[in-house]
Amino acid sequence: DNNTGWIVGDIGTIMKTTNGGTNWTNQICWTRGTLMSVFFINQNTGWTAGTYGKILKTTNGGNRWTVLASEVTSPAFLSIFFVSPDTGWAVGGQGLILKTNNGGLNWSPQTSGTTSQLNKVFFINNSTGWIAGFLSGMLLKTTNGGANWTSVSSGTTTNYYDIKFVNSNTGWIVGQAGSVRKTTNGGISWTAQTAGTGTNSTIFMIDANTGWI
Repeated sequence: DNNTGWIVGDIGTIMKTTNGGTNWTNQICWTRGTLMSVFFINQNTGWTAGTYGKILKTTNGGNRWTVLASEVTSPAFLSIFFVSPDTGWAVGGQGLILKTNNGGLNWSPQTSGTTSQLNKVFFINNSTGWIAGFLSGMLLKTTNGGANWTSVSSGTTTNYYDIKFVNSNTGWIVGQAGSVRKTTNGGISWTAQTAGTGTNSTIFMIDANTGWI
């Protein structure tokens, strides 16, 4: 909501605000790895993921974080996303895609069809989701919860870092060299937009008109 949020980063850093970012409080998660992504489904239940194959979960707003997955030799997780308290995905290096149907207690691999780095995963519902990748404008899309992932052309060879949709048709991707592209047909085609910036690492849209990069 307007007041409550989290940020994560180096050396296992997790910080929480309850006043819209005016003040931030450290939370303890017992990892020294870099945390690359955090996602909360409500004010209590959230997950964070990062290097060394780490995935952690909280059910009390971050007062306590529990390690769900940890494998030193695993590729780093770069993005984690949930559509419900049970169903979520994590993506990362070497084309890694994992899915859980029980809140993160167990994770099953999905076939991405690539060994390239996957930077961001985003789902609009249980079935339809997208992944932005790091090689030659790579985008992946699923319409069956990740059972199958299909390569989608972005129309460029830019490396993309983030992808967001506000409904099944309308979405944006951002990446290197100030690239911002928009689709209004579920990723079938993409139109360039001008941001006037350098590399864009992340985008957040609250509706079809208003957002930030």
